[in-house]
Order: sequence, then C-alpha cells, then structure tokens
Amino acid sequence: MSFELKDVWFRYFGAARPALAEVSASFPAGKHTFVLGPNGAGKTTLFRVMLGLVVPGSGSAAYEGRTSQEWSRREFARRCGVVSQEPGNLFPFTVREMVEMGRNPYVGSWRNLSADDEAVIERALERTDLLGLADRTVSNLSGGELQRVKVARALAQTPATLLLDEPTAHLDLGHEMEIFSLLRQLTEDEEFTVITITHNMNLASRFADHVVLLDGGHVLAAGSPREVLEPERLKKAFGWPVRVEDQGSLGLQIVPLEP
Repeated sequence: MSFELKDVWFRYFGAARPALAEVSASFPAGKHTFVLGPNGAGKTTLFRVMLGLVVPGSGSAAYEGRTSQEWSRREFARRCGVVSQEPGNLFPFTVREMVEMGRNPYVGSWRNLSADDEAVIERALERTDLLGLADRTVSNLSGGELQRVKVARALAQTPATLLLDEPTAHLDLGHEMEIFSLLRQLTEDEEFTVITITHNMNLASRFADHVVLLDGGHVLAAGSPREVLEPERLKKAFGWPVRVEDQGSLGLQIVPLEP
C-alpha cells in the first residue's frame, strides 16, 4: 500500500462534530484511487491528514509504513507530488519557472539546474500541453491553465505518488480528459500511485481503479467503481436519486433523476 489510514479521528477547533470519524482506508500502490463524496464529506481534511498538514486526534496515517512525522519534508516531496485547490503563489513567475520549482526537493532553491533537470521540466510541460505557454506569466493565466501548471510542477518532482485535490477544476472538457488520460497512463505504464479527491462521480466511474466514498466524515464504502457506485448508496451520500448505467469500457454513467 502507499497510504494507510487506521481509525483516524479529526475535529477542527470549535466544530460541532468531527470532520473525520473512525476513518480507515487503504490506497493501493500503482493504482488510481478516487476519494469521492459530497461537499463537507471530509475529503479535503483527509487530504490534509495524509500530507501531514494536520495531525489526527487519534488513529494513524502512514505513507509507505511511516507517519508524516517520520518523513523529512524534502524526502516526502521526492516521493509525493501534490496538486491542491489553493491558487498558490502568483508572483510574476513564468510558467517554466513555476514548473522548475518541482525540482526544489532535489536541487534546492539556489542551485543551478542540470541537463537532466531541464529534461524533466521539458517533459512535464509537454505532457500537460504547456510548451506554448512556457514563457507566459502565471498571473496572466486562466484558472484552467494555472491548474495544468500545478499538475506539471508536481510531475517535475518525479514522484512515486501523486495526490490531487479537484485537479480539473476550471478545466474545459478537452483538457480535463487529457489530464485524466495522462494519469491513467502514469498508473498503467509507469506504476505511479495516484489519489484524486473529487465530488465528480462520472470521472471516478470512468478512471478509478479503486474508490473510497466518504459521507459525513465516515467511509461509506471502498472498492472498485462497480462495487461502490450503487444507486442507493449514492443517494444516501449525495442526497439525490440517481440511475447508474453501465457503459462498458467507458465505465459507469451516473444520471440524476427526478426526486
């Protein structure tokens, strides 16, 4: 396993109920796991616990058998690349300069990049369709373009695991499909572990190898998309009736119904 959570509890100060309650979940190595659930389900809190940004009140969260406290930040950054929802630093860097930051765990902030580093950066720009924007200032990009830059920066870390929080927010359909097709390629051809947090059921049904469904800070179910994405379970989680249609190799199609 890449990440392993056991009986994790976490409550924000002053909150009426815990954001996570008795959460146990496994994230298979070399697979694409989607953490799925409605707004307020605890998805982003789970993301923060996995990254060591917050410490559980009880229980444990480990990556490759070690808790976040047992990893140095540089060592962890070499193993895990992160794409978050935050807009990030929008100082007047170019796209290429921002992607170059993905090499910081290897070269530090003030060392020159090697030819190998430059090749990694070029490949990350190419994979995310950013070569034509490499000299643009990131503060002048659209939301979708900036999201692709953050994915490219994470790829430039050459991690074993990618964690993405709503990675295709603001992306048009074409670039959304390109990003998820790339993530599938990384898991199938290069044995990356990918963990995506989203509320988009149809993306999960098409691209997930494994799904963890959260609701109200609890794990409702975990398993393959066809095991987890059942109409009654989705109605319970999302508060709306749906029909689940099997589209074969295209996965499942989740169709909202009249209440």
